[in-house]
Amino acid sequence: MDSGGNLLDYWIETSNPANAVIWVKIPSIPESSTTTVYMYYGNALASSVSDGVVTFDWFDDFAGAHTITDYTIEDVGNTNTPSNWAINTVNGILYQHSNIYWNGNQRNIGSIIKTGVNLSNFEVMFKIKPVDNDTGGVCFDYVSQDNHYAFGFVVSDYWFGTSSTGSRREAYWQDSATTHQTLSYDTGSVSQSSVTSFIVRRYGDIIKVLQNGTEIFSVINSNLTSGDIGLFTNALDEAEFHPPFIIRKYIYPEPTYTIESEVSFT
Repeated sequence: MDSGGNLLDYWIETSNPANAVIWVKIPSIPESSTTTVYMYYGNALASSVSDGVVTFDWFDDFAGAHTITDYTIEDVGNTNTPSNWAINTVNGILYQHSNIYWNGNQRNIGSIIKTGVNLSNFEVMFKIKPVDNDTGGVCFDYVSQDNHYAFGFVVSDYWFGTSSTGSRREAYWQDSATTHQTLSYDTGSVSQSSVTSFIVRRYGDIIKVLQNGTEIFSVINSNLTSGDIGLFTNALDEAEFHPPFIIRKYIYPEPTYTIESEVSFT
């Protein structure tokens, strides 16, 4: 709760006897000031109200937080249509049960599943097990099929606009129906058979991408400032997106914190 005694929304990411990671939604932290948050813990009889849906701008554990109808699905591909997105709440996985893809060098999206979240400064966290050897990733500042940013990877197949196969990671701007601008790329690999974590940050005109906690791209581009955010696949049949899928507001630098002394209650 805050210093006024108001309960704050929170989500417990991990918790064990030694450590915990807890996200708290704080209404505001005025510039060059401090905000105090109080945490009550240690009572085994107390009930947790951990809730990622109310804590973040978008949160999906693929276990019931959202249904597939909460998303907007847009098929871009012209081959192996339509898409077949599905959430398995038992396994806690978002699947793409289709090999839908764009056949040609003009686009690199088969289908996108959009959240409707539109933020100027944000962080997207997602995890993916490709299963197939093609392309997946995230679109952001998505205005249309012809105008958006994206970060994507190909496991070991063709990347649009290239004539050779292999691993590739790229941040790009799709600037028209037939062209795109590469913002940054490398030939780094993404495992086909295991889960990889990605973070994409957009603040001001800076775009950063992290893979498994390590920064791989940092680029500057100011052509787009807002738009939808969503996950995409291209010829990535049976792709698995693992939880959590999170979108949150982001500011740089992020606030620092200190942990004060404990007070016991009996």
